[in-house]
Amino acid sequence: MTDTEFGSQTAEPSPLAEAELYERLKGWFLEDRRAQSEWYKDAESDFAFHAGHGQWEEADRQRLKGQNRPCVTFNRIGPAVAAVVGMEVANRQEVRFIPRTTSSKMSQSLDPATGQPINIPVAGADDQGPAELYTGAALYLRDQCNAEDEESDAFQDTAICGMGWTETRVDYDEDPDGKIVIDRVDPLEMAWDARAAKRNLVDARRLHRAREIDIAVAREMFPGLGDEALDAGWARPALLDAAPHDREAARNYANAASTDDRNRKTVTIVETEWCEYQTEFRVANPATGEVMDVTDENKLAELRQRAEAAEVELAVQRKRKRVYRRAFLGGALLESGLAQSQTGFKFKAITGYRDRNKRQWVGLVRAMRDPQRWANALFSSVLNSIQTSGKGIMAERGAFDNDQQAEADWANAGRIVWLKTGALSGMTPRVTPKPPAIMPTGVEGLMQFALQSMRDVSGINVEMLGLADRGQAASLEYQRRQAATTILAPFFDGLRRYRKDQGRLLLHLIRDYLSDGRLVRIAGPDYERYVPLIRGDDVLEFDIIVDDAPVSPNQKEATWAILQQMLPLLMKQPLSIEAWGK
Repeated sequence: MTDTEFGSQTAEPSPLAEAELYERLKGWFLEDRRAQSEWYKDAESDFAFHAGHGQWEEADRQRLKGQNRPCVTFNRIGPAVAAVVGMEVANRQEVRFIPRTTSSKMSQSLDPATGQPINIPVAGADDQGPAELYTGAALYLRDQCNAEDEESDAFQDTAICGMGWTETRVDYDEDPDGKIVIDRVDPLEMAWDARAAKRNLVDARRLHRAREIDIAVAREMFPGLGDEALDAGWARPALLDAAPHDREAARNYANAASTDDRNRKTVTIVETEWCEYQTEFRVANPATGEVMDVTDENKLAELRQRAEAAEVELAVQRKRKRVYRRAFLGGALLESGLAQSQTGFKFKAITGYRDRNKRQWVGLVRAMRDPQRWANALFSSVLNSIQTSGKGIMAERGAFDNDQQAEADWANAGRIVWLKTGALSGMTPRVTPKPPAIMPTGVEGLMQFALQSMRDVSGINVEMLGLADRGQAASLEYQRRQAATTILAPFFDGLRRYRKDQGRLLLHLIRDYLSDGRLVRIAGPDYERYVPLIRGDDVLEFDIIVDDAPVSPNQKEATWAILQQMLPLLMKQPLSIEAWGK
């Protein structure tokens, strides 16, 4: 397989045999996928509610249709989710890399105890340049792949179903030298470690993605393999939810169900990333101060023999190193090897609210589904009552010339309904209108409560939606909008943590794959230039800082509010024109 969109890396032989590795990874996927089977059903329902076409139970829809009653749907979930996503778009953040190493430059100072001059290292003086270079490179490369738009789509998934996913990889299809690609991934394609419980699944040991791929594309990705070997039919949701899985019979698990269809144009391929632990030894020579990492125990024994011969006692520390691997599964093991990055998984999650008992993550739609159903049912009942109230008549037998024709023409204002002579002029008319139905007391309050409940359960008030039609001070409206933001803090906290994890992954991909001298655009407040991206080993560790982007409208608004308070004082100061320009 060539370096395609999945970003292949030179494969390293796995400790497990190929068949054993395939069964192990397949068992992991089935275990994790079935552990979250209830979440997948709820997530599908959440997306249907957000789209506005899944807000009626099918049985209720058919019943109302049979009674010729309306199925009214006022989709109020869509605007609520759009308001949250719009808040993220208007307040996008950027990641900066801050050097953690110490510069070789020294500055002199006086020791407060002795009064003697001492040299103090200047932190970050030499490393600021590489830090700005990597920060600018990350912004430039993210801009090239429209990362902000993809992450906004993933955040919308989080607001809807509780989980959003992106994939970060180095792609070689468009650019032979490599290009950073950040794509949004459909949450229903993902499966994750069933034991992971931390926000953004940072404690997951394995992640899976099962998706449908055109069979022609699959043949190009894995040439020389038959269609049956390419298709992981056992990973299709329809088959997974059909019956419990027998782990012992995994080798013979109904894979043929997907290959019997000769006309099928797609195949299912499962991509799995997992981490393993490898034992390493850190060996220090006290005589020379040299420190080295050893992975082979035979090499360690040889070093100890040399040290004993030289009458030197080595300091040995045993440690565990995390190694990331990835594999592609079809009807057989298609490919396996080291993951593209040894920093973390290329699939990154953004999580919403935590459901501790079910070990799931939920979004805003989950709590709004029942109020939305109730509002729809209430409005449909009121509308049907209005449509049918007082529209019928009560008549005696024989009052009409033709009973069937009268029944057909009564509601038609342009037709004459003929009655027998004396049917209306007698002492007691033989035809009289039905008494109109009286609307129950408090219906208006119930309708208002149905609408209010959707805002109550989600925490999204009318100020956040921009629908407040009452007269109130701008400061009060701002405070209420900020209160809604506080309620939604778990979603933005998950997004902030995602940016940190994704920033670490992006930094290592830039250093390991893209630091080949290519030109990247570095923009500053007063300049814009192209700088060659060259790997420098002098800066190894960075702190990942997430800041508000300067293009944020709210950031500009807050900055202007502060400047308005300072301007009267600054105007009184004797500042030059150059100072005002800065």
